[in-house]
Amino acid sequence: MPPDRPTAQMIDGLEQVRNVLGDQERSGFSDQAIKDALWEFYFDADKSVVWLLGVSYHPHLDRLR
Repeated sequence: MPPDRPTAQMIDGLEQVRNVLGDQERSGFSDQAIKDALWEFYFDADKSVVWLLGVSYHPHLDRLR
């Protein structure tokens, strides 16, 4: 039976984003925050990274971390 596609996409996307941003200690982003971004951007890791980096420059959005 093939793996669940959204789950596989989420795992791949999380790995791609972590490769760019680093682990939680370095980036400040939890896995859940990254997964939320991936979900919003239909598993597009590049758009998720750009959005997450934008959030990091807006302190009022810090609750999303």
